[in-house]
Amino acid sequence: MAVNENRKGYKKTKLGWIPEDWETKKIDSLFTRIRKSVKVEPDEIYEEIGIRSHGKGLFHKEPVTGEKIGNKSVFWIETNCLVLNIVFAWEQAVAKTTDLEKGKIASHRFPMYKAKPQITDLDYVLYFFKSPIGKHSLGLASPGGAGRNKTLGQGEFSKLKIPYPPYPEQQKIAKILTTWDKAIELTQELIQAKTRRKKGLMQQLLTGKKRFEEFRKKSWKKDKLGNNALIKRGASPRPITDPKYFATQGRGWIRISDVTSTNMYIKSASQYLSDLGASKSVAVNKGDFIMSICATIGVPRIVDFPACIHDGFVLISNFSKVLDKYFLYHYISYITEKLSNSGQPGTQKNLNTTIVGNIEIPKITLKEQTKIAAVLTACDKEIDLLNQKLEALKQQKKGLMQKLLTGQIRPSTSSGHDKND
Repeated sequence: MAVNENRKGYKKTKLGWIPEDWETKKIDSLFTRIRKSVKVEPDEIYEEIGIRSHGKGLFHKEPVTGEKIGNKSVFWIETNCLVLNIVFAWEQAVAKTTDLEKGKIASHRFPMYKAKPQITDLDYVLYFFKSPIGKHSLGLASPGGAGRNKTLGQGEFSKLKIPYPPYPEQQKIAKILTTWDKAIELTQELIQAKTRRKKGLMQQLLTGKKRFEEFRKKSWKKDKLGNNALIKRGASPRPITDPKYFATQGRGWIRISDVTSTNMYIKSASQYLSDLGASKSVAVNKGDFIMSICATIGVPRIVDFPACIHDGFVLISNFSKVLDKYFLYHYISYITEKLSNSGQPGTQKNLNTTIVGNIEIPKITLKEQTKIAAVLTACDKEIDLLNQKLEALKQQKKGLMQKLLTGQIRPSTSSGHDKND
């Protein structure tokens, strides 16, 4: 967000523009370093912590004996502390210890800092280090090259300055962002629950274990896909690197990455073929059904635009009288893992048209297929809507965090808007 240099009520610092009543303070004035050494006993069991990069929190390692720890310097975890992984601090490997870490240990690579009471709100500082400017600050305190050579200097870290609002405002900022995090977490949990529910329904409905009342009297049989559909392998123009086969528009050239980044429908491609390139491939049109047969095996998709497929896909067609397209999509999705294990061995497993033709599919009426597909598609729509909500929450929190941590939005105002708006 562009800020006028003469903006009333704000001052310019090395960290950017902040409100006039904020300060910038060094970490060592806000935290106390905590170091409580562990006297390692060979026969005792210990559990170390680790920190994920990108602000994704702590994890617990497998328990080990003191004998296995050996002479390594380790320290007791104290709860409610700021803790960093000095090797990946530049990648935002920073977290907060909780009661879950009580009794755990950490090596010297995980320094801990206790917030000074009534001066520093730990959650506020943690959110700062999860922000872009916080990541930049951690990078400045981590001199060296890339990767493991870019180690956090603890002296440099203690001298880092951060924006410092009054303590009550720190608490309010942290509370607002924590509320957003809880909304994100609840949405993620709901997505997981809906996904588990759908998986259970697939297992019941696509195997005949559970059937709708009106279809129970009819037998559940199986037949080979090849007996009910035409299966045609895609093709690629050769040599594939020749630019004459490609264009900036025309028929899309569907790649595995285009398929794995979508759900039921594939609506676009990252590359396009020229007329010459298209003539040497296999054309697919809106509504056609394709499946991947190499690299990522057994991924079904319904094409939603004019395109072509290479030999890493098959086109499955001429099945409308006996198979519902959406039922086939859900059924192939259900057996994807099984298909990936049935590929031809080699440097990279793959399927061929014979293997695809031998896939056994339920031989049930179109009406029953349509009803099963409708239930599973409704599940997908619920999950898609929740994923959209989750992404919106993440983006909204990201923008809000940036404004709160720079004072562009002051939680002390009754409206919740920038006090200079």
